[in-house]
Amino acid sequence: MRYTNNGGHVVLTISDMPDRVVFSVKDDGIGIVPEARKEIFQSFFRTSRGQAKSKGDGIGLSFVQTLVELHGGEMHLESEVNKGSTFSFYIPKAAVDKTVEAEADKQVAAAAADKQEPEAVPGTAPLKANPTATHSILLIDDERETVALLERNLISDFRVLKAYDGAEGLRVAASSLPDIIVCDMMMPQLDGLEFLRALRNDKKLKHIKVIIFTGQTSDEERIAAYDAGADAFLTKPVSLKLLRVRIDRLIAESDNASLTADISNSKRTYTKEEQIFLLRCREIIDDNLCNPDFNIDFLAEKLAMSHSTLYKKLKQMTGMSLIEFVNDYKIYKAVQAFKEGQTNVVKVAEMCGFGDIKNFRNVFKRKMQMSPKQFVQSL
Repeated sequence: MRYTNNGGHVVLTISDMPDRVVFSVKDDGIGIVPEARKEIFQSFFRTSRGQAKSKGDGIGLSFVQTLVELHGGEMHLESEVNKGSTFSFYIPKAAVDKTVEAEADKQVAAAAADKQEPEAVPGTAPLKANPTATHSILLIDDERETVALLERNLISDFRVLKAYDGAEGLRVAASSLPDIIVCDMMMPQLDGLEFLRALRNDKKLKHIKVIIFTGQTSDEERIAAYDAGADAFLTKPVSLKLLRVRIDRLIAESDNASLTADISNSKRTYTKEEQIFLLRCREIIDDNLCNPDFNIDFLAEKLAMSHSTLYKKLKQMTGMSLIEFVNDYKIYKAVQAFKEGQTNVVKVAEMCGFGDIKNFRNVFKRKMQMSPKQFVQSL
């Protein structure tokens, strides 16, 4: 109905045939362009004409098709631009009979059960968790169908946690400490922005990476999300492939193993003692980024080591000289600053302890294979 103008018509027809029941929904709305008809049943897909007409997530047709196919049926589409569309599907009567029998069996089993099963999305097979998954993702959205679709696409590789409003999401995050949170902007109790602010104000949770997604496409929405602390922002309809790329990148940034890789060019695996040492070096550099007296001798003194001993240790561990190691970590800090919304290159250079802007640009380009300005524009 949302794609039919005022005064238009939407007609539902149900046909009882010998071997099947056929359902048909016909409207005289805007129709669907030919090039979009193959993609219209994909999750989160919406046409530009449909987005201009009304808001939505692009999951309804995908969900209906899943239910129809689970019952052994098929869906069909006939459409003419500006004249309307007809969506039809059939359910074999054998499938209907089996469904009725299965429902009766469920009711008998439920009556005998001692405990109630948790609510599930109707018509979907139970999902099997991956016992070897090393990373966890919390999905927060008040639309259960959206959560179910995202879960089905992530559960083979991640431990998936779920919440259906912002307040519940905070409770789950506090008890489970997920690696990544994927959160809708519009939710009851706490919306996405309020959720982000609460998360970032909690010392225990502030480090968690958050992806915000919303049907709103304005620059104001995007800016508000990043100001509140979002690490990534995606608009609906969400590309599952793009979502996965964002998740993988954020996890790589948050891994302790990736942290040590970021401050060295080595791909080797560090021992626990080596990781602690590298993190101690990082803390000292962090605390003295803007200290004009900070230099290699200062770092060696804080570590209670001689200059030569520190040089040999870091060279053996990372393959870098002391200057290279310090500059590498400063560039790491600059990258984080840019990702958090900083755009002033001179200011970031100063924040990261580079007194010479030309030197900062040169060191940054060697590390990132692009200038600071190009990096900001790529975000």
